[in-house]
Amino acid sequence: MADEVPIAGQDPDANWDPSLDTSAIYALRRLDPKSATESAGVIYQNADGKYAGSIPVSQNLRDAFALRAQIPKGFKMAGIYHTHPSDDQDSQYFSPKDVQIAEQLKIPSYVLFQHDGSIRSYTPGKTATRRVSMPGELRSLKVAGGGKLNVSDDIIRKIQVAKAYNDQQKALQDTKP
Repeated sequence: MADEVPIAGQDPDANWDPSLDTSAIYALRRLDPKSATESAGVIYQNADGKYAGSIPVSQNLRDAFALRAQIPKGFKMAGIYHTHPSDDQDSQYFSPKDVQIAEQLKIPSYVLFQHDGSIRSYTPGKTATRRVSMPGELRSLKVAGGGKLNVSDDIIRKIQVAKAYNDQQKALQDTKP
C-alpha cells in the first residue's frame, strides 16, 4: 500500500438525495469507468436524513484501497463505495476484505464492477455470502456477489441534471473576479 492514506472529505458539488442507493450510484457513476486503479469514498448522511458521496480518492493501486474518512459535524458515515477495475474472476465479487470492512463498520458497501459496468451492494446481515478458500489462507473467507442496483432512467436524469447544475455553478464561479 502507498505510504499516504488519502482523506475522503465532503464534496461541495455532491448531489444530496433521500436514497442511499441513489447516492452510491451517483458517486460511482462520476468515476472514470476505464481507470486501471481503484477509487473509493464514503457516503454521508446529513442531519436532514439525505445522502451524498465524498470526494473520491485513490492510491493508484489496482486491487486495493485505503482511506481516512473526514466526517463533518452533524453527519454520519452511511456507506462506502469503490471500484473493482480488474477483469479477472476474483474481482467480480465483494472480496473478503470488502465484506469484513462493511461488517466491521455495520454499513453497506457499494462497488462498481468495471468488468460488466454493474453497481452492486453488500449489506451486512442481509446480502448472502459464501465461503471460499484463498491461496495462503488457513481458513475459508467470506465473499459476496452482492445485489445489483437498478440504474433507472430517472436516476440517470437526476445525475445529468445535478452534473449540469454543478458545471454551471463552477462556470459562474470562474467568471467572478
